[in-house]
Amino acid sequence: MSNKRLKKLRRIKHISSALIRTASLNSQIEILKQGENLSEMEDRAPGFIEALVNENKSLIDYLNRWRAIEYLGSGATGDAWLLRNGLVLKIFDNNLNNSLRKYIDISNAMFSNDEESRAYAILEPMVHGYSLLNVPVGYEDVPPSIKIFLDNRGRKRERKRRNDNYAPAFVIVEKIKTLTKYVDEYLDKNPSSMGYPDQYAEEEGDYRYVDNLLNSLPDAIKKIYNGMIYPIGPPEWLIKDINRWVKNGNRPTVQYVTMHFAERVISRFTLGYIKGEFIRMLAPSLKVDGEEPKSPFDTDEGGVSYIDIWAKQIAQDIYREVVFDPSFSELQAVASLIGAGDSRSWIENLAKTTLVKLARGHGDLHFENLGRRTMGEQDTTGDSDFVYFDS
Repeated sequence: MSNKRLKKLRRIKHISSALIRTASLNSQIEILKQGENLSEMEDRAPGFIEALVNENKSLIDYLNRWRAIEYLGSGATGDAWLLRNGLVLKIFDNNLNNSLRKYIDISNAMFSNDEESRAYAILEPMVHGYSLLNVPVGYEDVPPSIKIFLDNRGRKRERKRRNDNYAPAFVIVEKIKTLTKYVDEYLDKNPSSMGYPDQYAEEEGDYRYVDNLLNSLPDAIKKIYNGMIYPIGPPEWLIKDINRWVKNGNRPTVQYVTMHFAERVISRFTLGYIKGEFIRMLAPSLKVDGEEPKSPFDTDEGGVSYIDIWAKQIAQDIYREVVFDPSFSELQAVASLIGAGDSRSWIENLAKTTLVKLARGHGDLHFENLGRRTMGEQDTTGDSDFVYFDS
């Protein structure tokens, strides 16, 4: 074959490869447009997302190598996509809460020579890559979206910013299966038996609707036991909540009520108790006048870390206080909803993760921010690691 023909074939191959890469990148840009926060930027400045990708080689490299295949959802600061290799890509505004610093700290801790730092990193989502992104040329003056949220009193608040500029960044992290996802999957496997279509629900009286809703809840909730003796049905506090919603003109679904039940039980009997014990007993024990603050990973004379001792004690206390009370069955019901194992073991695991977070000054610890590690598509054991994936 002549050199001239060989050069022509190489040029055609190069052009074909470039066209394939361009088509592939264009498909990735379309997937990124599904992100709620990025789409808001796109609405204010058409072409922003394509320019953002083309301006940042590090992002292009990750997209070409691992490819975003599914939009997962959006939060207050950014959007998330599932990658082909099972990891998660998050693109966020770093000026909202400087999240990138957190991911950098986690990444550094994972490879630290310090044993405590590595122990802390194990309780965080594993970080596989991160970077600040360049704002595309010509888009520097596009204002970022203003984030409004409701505080714990239901009042509207504006999310605080470090400055008025948009500072895009991305991170690649391991996928953490959220507790809300566990509840949704439980309901998919145990479908509701609501006796009539939604369009007829408004025509039914309040009493009929509530009665039908209670009878349609998962068995784990319908068969709450009084001290493990006999079933007494859904807890009274849940029935009061449902009646209040209906009285106010709402028609809560089985999915909504089940999620509310799981959130309320975990928040009240586990997270609330753990935080209370930390403030009352554990935080003071970490600080002794005239001494360096203790680490929760320090060990006692037997070589057991304080954090493990405290977590085990908290789990035993919760278990002992509710074992002859309907609350015990509520914890068992939640264990079923979130795919956890024995009540004592999963509470102990959750207590350990929560105590470490509190000891390190983290405050955004709640049900919607909580997940469990998975191994590929299979869950780990019943007492698998709990992880706060965005705190």
